[in-house]
Amino acid sequence: MKKKAEIRACRKEDMNGLLEAANKVFGDVLTPDYWRWKYHDNPVSGYEISALAESEGEIVAFIGAHLRRFDVQGQPMIGTREDDLFVAEEWRKSRLYLQVFKKRLELQKARGIEFSFGCANPIISKVALKLFNIRRVTSITRVVLPVGLSPYLARFLPSPVARLLAWPMDRFLVWRATKGSRLPSGMKLEKLDRFDERFDRLWERLRGDYPIIGVRDADYLNWRFVANPAIRYERLAVVDDKGEIRGYLVAGFRREKIGMGQIADLVVPRNEDPRVARSLIAESVRLFSRCGMRGIACWMLPHTHLFQILSAMGFTPRGEGRIDLAFRNTDLENEAIPLDFALDSENWFFTFCDSDTA
Repeated sequence: MKKKAEIRACRKEDMNGLLEAANKVFGDVLTPDYWRWKYHDNPVSGYEISALAESEGEIVAFIGAHLRRFDVQGQPMIGTREDDLFVAEEWRKSRLYLQVFKKRLELQKARGIEFSFGCANPIISKVALKLFNIRRVTSITRVVLPVGLSPYLARFLPSPVARLLAWPMDRFLVWRATKGSRLPSGMKLEKLDRFDERFDRLWERLRGDYPIIGVRDADYLNWRFVANPAIRYERLAVVDDKGEIRGYLVAGFRREKIGMGQIADLVVPRNEDPRVARSLIAESVRLFSRCGMRGIACWMLPHTHLFQILSAMGFTPRGEGRIDLAFRNTDLENEAIPLDFALDSENWFFTFCDSDTA
């Protein structure tokens, strides 16, 4: 007899069953602490508009929903991002995934969520366009700066010899990227344990810099970069003589095992002195170099003012075309954001902070 599946909204008590099913697909990479942080502790939640399929007491398909507050042309909106998608192997030839997606969209409409966004590789983007009317906005540009050569040399030489030869070249790479990075008078760099109410005021300054930008207030930033149980982050800020925040950078060590540092977020208002951004980037270069990283990666769209600063400091595009930024209005007939406007990449500010990766 052909198995049947019940398709429904997720409930909090599904967590253990979802973790077991997801880890069968992804490998044992998801922990209860991570799942709880991502879906239950998120400031806007979203777990209740995630959808799953259950058959004979086992979860066989899932599409997670992660809600994110946005400022769109000065108006508050909530978008949703599909996360942790999976279908059990024995169900992949069925139409179950489409049915779960339709349920998730139904839940999204009922909640009044205006749009969906996300990151996908180009192949998935084409499939999503055909099946779900999800549209490609642009390819997300990943810029990279080399800061350590010893990992490369160690492929051909004994490690002590590689480190000895790389040392002067590594120092030169760091010097080249950080030269001339002096802060304006009265400002200083600080390492942060948490994001406080000063970041709410910074958000009010920068929210109008780009027409579509994810909210970056203290509540969100503490959830994203302090409470995260899976990844180590270092938080840097430039503070003026009144104690106010002029810009910040979050350095992530998600790919530490392969020697790649990640600038997970870099935020400086457009009208700010460029030396603020340069000093933050330079300090992250020194930090990653001290930690033995061979390179630093950063997501930044080319039209932004920060992309120009990164380029001037030696960051160059790598791996373009690997990840697309995608968009879909929840109601295709009554668009919350006009499609032409949403598909113009120059309206977006989007970094690794906005992605579905911890």
